[in-house]
Amino acid sequence: MPKPAPTKINWNTTDEDKALIDQILDRAETMGHLKKRNRINSEMDISACHLNGTPLRLAEWLHADDFNFLHDLYGIDSHMDRTTGCLTRCFVPRFAA
Repeated sequence: MPKPAPTKINWNTTDEDKALIDQILDRAETMGHLKKRNRINSEMDISACHLNGTPLRLAEWLHADDFNFLHDLYGIDSHMDRTTGCLTRCFVPRFAA
C-alpha cells in the first residue's frame, strides 16, 4: 500500500499573531508551566494549531484566568498531530475561534 503524500503545515503567522503567541509563552514560562528549552516546541504547536484548522482567539487566551489558560496550553500540547499541524481526539481549545 503506498504511503500518503506528506501534508504541508502552514507556519506563516502574522506579526501580530507572533507577538501574541510570544506573550502567551512568556506567561506560561512565568507561571512555571513551560521550560525554556521547550519553548520552541510550544510555539510551533500553537502556531500550527492556529494556522491549520483550529484558529485561536489569541488575545482572549492571553488574558484568560489561569485554569482556562492552562487548559488550552496543555490540551494543544497533548493533542497536536505534529505531522499535520491539526488537533486530534476531538480536542477543542476553549479559545478556538
